This record gives sequence, C-alpha cells and structure tokens, in this order.
Amino acid sequence: MSDSIPPLGGEFEISLQTMLGASGSAPDWPFPRCCEVTSGRTALAVAAGLIERPGPVLLPSYLCASVIQPFREAGCEVAFYPVDETLVLDCAALARRIQEVHPAAVVVIPYFGFPVPPDVAALLEDLRGDILVIEDCTQCALIEEPPAAVGGVGDVVVTSLRKCLPVPDGGLVIAREPRKLPVLEPAAVAGWVGTLALAKAIRALAPASDAQDEMLERAYELAKAADRQLDERVPWEGMSELSGSLLSRLDLGAAARARRANFAYLLSAFADDARLTAAASPLRAELPDAVYPFVFAVRVPDGSRDAVRERLQRSRIFCGVLWPLPPEIEEHGFAASHRLSAEILCLPIDQRYGEREMAWLVERLREELLGAVRA
Repeated sequence: MSDSIPPLGGEFEISLQTMLGASGSAPDWPFPRCCEVTSGRTALAVAAGLIERPGPVLLPSYLCASVIQPFREAGCEVAFYPVDETLVLDCAALARRIQEVHPAAVVVIPYFGFPVPPDVAALLEDLRGDILVIEDCTQCALIEEPPAAVGGVGDVVVTSLRKCLPVPDGGLVIAREPRKLPVLEPAAVAGWVGTLALAKAIRALAPASDAQDEMLERAYELAKAADRQLDERVPWEGMSELSGSLLSRLDLGAAARARRANFAYLLSAFADDARLTAAASPLRAELPDAVYPFVFAVRVPDGSRDAVRERLQRSRIFCGVLWPLPPEIEEHGFAASHRLSAEILCLPIDQRYGEREMAWLVERLREELLGAVRA
C-alpha cells in the first residue's frame, strides 16, 4: 500500500503544465470590502496601517515570528496575552491584559480554523470602535462554505490562501466597515513567489521519480528559502496574476468539505483506539458545525514528539510543528504556550487526501507512536 500512497503533508504540489496553462482572473470574492495581497504577512501589514490611535498591538502568546514581524516593521509596540494549552482564548485573561496595556489593536487567531469562544467574541464586540480587532484567519483562508464559523469577529480579517490551496502566493484583507484599503500592484512571479512555485512544481514531479526523496528534500529547501526572503522584509504587493488565475479554477467548497471529512476520520480513529490516545491526545476532540479544520493537531507528551515526527517523515508523512515560539514569548510568563509548543504535532488532513490516505496515516501513526515510546 505504501508504494501507492503519495507523500502526505508539506507544500501543495502544482504541476508545470497547470502553471503554464493558467489564464484568467482571480475569483470575484464575496466580500464587499477587501483587497488582495501576496502573503499573510502583507495582510497583517495592511491591517497594521489601519490602526488609528497610539498604543501597543496585543497578540496571543501562541504564535510564530511571522505574525509579529509586520507590526514590528510598521513601528508598532507589541504585548501578549495568554492562551491555554488547548488553544482556547481565556476571556478573563484577555480582558485583564486589555486593562493593563490599553492596546490600540487586539489580534485574535481562530487556531486551526476553530472559532474563538462566544464570551471572547462578546468582549471584542463591546470594545468595537475603541480598539481595532484584527482576526488572523491565515489557518483557514476563508475557503469555508457559508455560514463560516470564523471571520466574523474582526473589524479587519486577514487570510493567507497559499497555506490551504495550491497557489504560490495570495491572501486577502477584509474590512467589516468602510475603510480605505490599498490597491497593491500584483507580485511578479520572481523572487520568493517564483522560488515557492518551483518548490511546488518539483513536489509535483517527485512521486514519479526514482529520486523521490532527493526531490522532496530539494522542494523543502526551496520553500524554506522563500520563507527566508519573507523574513528579510514583508512584501508590499498584491496577489500574483499566476495565483489569481489558478484560484479561478479551484473548487473551494470541495476543498473545505474534504478537510472536514479527513478531520472526522482521524477523530474517529483516535476515539476507537486506546493505543493512540494513550500516546497522543487530540487538541480538539470535537468537530463543530461550519468548522473546516486546517490540521489535526495532537499533543505527544514525554519529550517524544520530535522522535515521532522524524519516524513519520521517513514514511514521507510530513507533519508541521505549529509553532516554535519566537523569543518574545518568555517561558516564565507563558509556560502553557511553551509546553504546547514542545508537544504539538500537526497531522495533514488537506484536500489532496481521502479515506485511503487517512487510513495509511493512522497505520503509520500507531506504529511510530509506539516505536517512539519503546525507544
């Protein structure tokens, strides 16, 4: 079975034929006030430019450095509020931090596509007009079929399409009320966009090659090189014409439904197998209506997460660690975030896969979890 299973996880593949045949314009987005951007970081930079008064930007304590970067480049001071080890926002803790730091803006993240709790949404609604609420939906991309469970909290909502779809770049900034959004020139298919497009093309070719592992490693290196270019400077550009034309040919609803089905399959597998739950616990043990998850996140305790991840990688199952925390998140102040960062493993459930691939993933996961524990 393993010989016929493609690599799971990692960058979305895009064939050269698909890229060369791309033509047309981006979809007509169902948002009355939005602008296209080249990356999630660009979207956050646009959001930073909409902050109207002095004060820090208040961010959750579980995040990656790329969320902080756009605000730093915009000259914003940043502060942090805690989240718990299931990535649920604590309303009382958030309210307390708002009183302490008097932020000009608050960023909330519906982690892995799960919405913020109702009490947090109510708190933010009460603050509307005084504090700019930025909802970072880069882990869901708003590909969900309406009514979506996310995207309704922020004054400004940002997305990153390339994380959820086979495009080399692209994202959106969506404004709840009339705001002056920039019109950005489309990114050229050069620089980081071209580097990432090449990585995706190599991944598309890899399964049919005798040098599959070497090609996968090369694609990974190119994707990391693209990220390093973004680390140097947030690009102030719109979505490339290539990504726009590719998006116009995608079935976004089917992609969203596949993610939900794959999440449900893994949730059932964990519920039915005590060996799995003894070695790794799902971060979310439910699948609410209108949620289309980004990944299936589990916690692997006892310091064995990295060993499990390496073992799965040898089977060409590539699991993300979302995220290694940036140095601004100090352990003594945010111990729960640090514990989670050391234990979380994100299993791929995206629309490239179905029950066959999920069954293979579960089979390998059983073996590698138990193998890591024995080791």
